[in-house]
Amino acid sequence: MFILWAALALAGPVDEVRAIAWARGPAAELVRFAESGDPQVRLAAARALGRLRDPAALSPLVALCGDPEEAVRVEAASALGLTPGAEEAVLSLLAAAPPVEEPQLRTHLLDALGYVGTERSLPVLREALRGPWPMMGGAARALGRLGRSDVPGVSEAVGDLIACTGRNAPYEVEACGWALRRIGIDAERGDPWRPLVGRVRTAGSAAAKAELLSAVWPAADARSRDKLLTLVLLEPSPALRARQLSLVQAGQTSSSALIPLLADPHPWVSAEAVAALGRLGDEAALRALQGGLDGADPWRAAERVEALSAAGALVPWAPGDPAPVRAASVGSLDAEARVGVALHDPSQRVRSAAAYALLEGTPDPDLIAKLSVAEDRSVREAALDAAGTPIPPEPQRELTVDLSLREAVLQTSKGELHLRFLTEVAPLAVSAFAGLAEADFYDGLIFHRVIPGFVAQGGCPRGDGTGGPGWVIPDEVSALDFAPGAVGMARGARDTGGSQFFLTTGHHPHLTGEYTQFAVITEGLEVAERLQVGDRILDVTLVREAP
Repeated sequence: MFILWAALALAGPVDEVRAIAWARGPAAELVRFAESGDPQVRLAAARALGRLRDPAALSPLVALCGDPEEAVRVEAASALGLTPGAEEAVLSLLAAAPPVEEPQLRTHLLDALGYVGTERSLPVLREALRGPWPMMGGAARALGRLGRSDVPGVSEAVGDLIACTGRNAPYEVEACGWALRRIGIDAERGDPWRPLVGRVRTAGSAAAKAELLSAVWPAADARSRDKLLTLVLLEPSPALRARQLSLVQAGQTSSSALIPLLADPHPWVSAEAVAALGRLGDEAALRALQGGLDGADPWRAAERVEALSAAGALVPWAPGDPAPVRAASVGSLDAEARVGVALHDPSQRVRSAAAYALLEGTPDPDLIAKLSVAEDRSVREAALDAAGTPIPPEPQRELTVDLSLREAVLQTSKGELHLRFLTEVAPLAVSAFAGLAEADFYDGLIFHRVIPGFVAQGGCPRGDGTGGPGWVIPDEVSALDFAPGAVGMARGARDTGGSQFFLTTGHHPHLTGEYTQFAVITEGLEVAERLQVGDRILDVTLVREAP
């Protein structure tokens, strides 16, 4: 697919900087803007240099870390985290004489090491854990990212992070728990995990408790897990109860403790109870899941069908079932029947589900040939993808960037969401979303992916996460934190955003620097927290700045 180029009247240097970044031009073209006398131009240049992910951006970004304006310095520090080969420069800035004393700048430099650091950065990060917030948080996040990347030696920081969970501030405990979850606690390695069991109860906030729980659960023994399960399932926070259920695996508890949670009034908890019972897969769990199929909402019935399939109890495919249930039960069909469903089922969602089920693993070339001529584009694309064949691009279109956009109101089947656009940070994503909204593209589309405490994602015209508007736009990543209520542009590979977007319902630092944040929820976060798969976008209303 092609990159959607923006039609933008270059009214000034900031617009020129944006155009270079969108076109992924060479870093050398941005150097003169980084030396501008206007701090807004230097800020835009710092952000653009990071988005290029070009080693040639290293020198101007280091210079911008000494800019007179704090906002420019912080943006440049964050951009270094996106720049290959920046580790030595970041370490030098942190160790400079006199040392960097600004908390925000130092925090973003520590954060940057999570993206570009190696084992050389570990001593600096471990030392920073002993310091005050927010630098301690930056170090913890960086260690977590390095753990996710399996950097050698990062497990040596586990003891330091566990010690830091004894701090009083919940946000500090949350940051350490987040890092521990990504590095992993290994009981066989001798990591001192036992203090975390008690700290789950005393951590102070539901978010901190959830991160500690996620970190300690895989390492804990059976007795400690029983204690945690009893404790957490009595907690008032639905996010925490849902997190506990998401961790339960086969053999770790009795299904009798989870079956009552199928009736929990909060959708996060009931949905995770369904999935957890599917993983347990014992006779009582299967009976409970099957017992809720008749008369259930089609989307909730589909969740149970997926859980039953995960347990090996396939639900027979029936042509009279609702489309979500048919899509979830294609696993019960043989290959020949799946081909017929992929080619002829009246529901696009079902056709796509059958095609992807057929093409898992190493598909038969004859099967690929049959599906590659299907009328449904999603089925053809699935076949081409399985064959390793490039997907033909859509016709080229233009997008006009509208800097007057300020807000949007999303009417959903669960209530109203008010969004404030981040037009200065991500004007291309804002304009793309708004252009589709004005064309009524989103009206009637479902939220096809909901992960409790993480995201609710919508905007797919196919309803299964595989569709888009027919074009893609470049990423506009920034240093903005993905806290609860952030609105981001969903994508596959880099620079492939389109119509799909996600609403965060938890704090997720790993999304920063990877995904474009283009809006924040100002009213209605509780609505986002009650969204379920199948809930619909009814209408989108835009608000512009008065002329």
